[in-house]
Amino acid sequence: MWHPSMASIDIYQVLFKDGLFQWKRLENRISLAKENVTKLSKNPAFQGNNRGTSKYLKNQQKLDLTDTIKDGARLFLIDEGIRSQLLLALTEDSKLHIQEVVDVYRLLEDQIDVPSMAVDITNTSSFYIFFT
Repeated sequence: MWHPSMASIDIYQVLFKDGLFQWKRLENRISLAKENVTKLSKNPAFQGNNRGTSKYLKNQQKLDLTDTIKDGARLFLIDEGIRSQLLLALTEDSKLHIQEVVDVYRLLEDQIDVPSMAVDITNTSSFYIFFT
C-alpha cells in the first residue's frame, strides 16, 4: 500500500541533488523506462500464450506510469515538504521552468490518459486530504 513518508524519501533521493530539482534526471529516467518497455515487449519471453493476461501485456508498447503519477500527485497534495521543494524547483534561479515541464509532459503525453487520471487523482486525493 502507498505510504507518503516512504514515497517522499524515494522521490527526494532520486529527483533532488544538493536541494535542487534534477529536470534532466527525470527526463532520462522516463526515457530509459520507455526504452525498456519497448525492448521487453519485443522479447519472446513476454509474448505467446500469456498475451493479454496482465496489465503490462495489454499495453505492450506503453510505459504504464498511471499509479506512479497518481502517487506523486497525492504526495504533492499532502506532503508540505515535497510540495515546497517542487514549487521551488519550478522557480529556481529566478526562472520559471515552463520548458522543463513541457519537455517532461511531451515524454509522457502518449503514455497516459491525462483527463481520466486527473479525475481519479482529484477524487482519491480529496479522500486522503479529508482523512489525514
